[in-house]
Amino acid sequence: MAIQFLPILKALGPLVADAGGLVASITGFRASAPSSKVEDRIRKVEEEVLRAGEVLSGATQQLQAVAEELRAQAELNDAQEKKIKLCMVVSIAALCFSTAAIVVVLVR
Repeated sequence: MAIQFLPILKALGPLVADAGGLVASITGFRASAPSSKVEDRIRKVEEEVLRAGEVLSGATQQLQAVAEELRAQAELNDAQEKKIKLCMVVSIAALCFSTAAIVVVLVR
């Protein structure tokens, strides 16, 4: 089972857009800072910090989703590895028995 990237990619688009908007607004805030009142600047900084927190929260959720998907994939890989090892042992045993049978038939 492959890792499901589509849900992750769907959620990353808005996060990138939010991060871009955050950077643009911070850049705009720096440009207009000298002409603003102190209270307005503080309010804008608080708003931008809240927006940054929302973006980071979304990124954290995406990382958790990726980690969960990777954990599930690792468990699936472990189960498949055990099955493959068992099949190899059975195949080697069958090869040994068939070789022994051929030798017995040829010796008679």
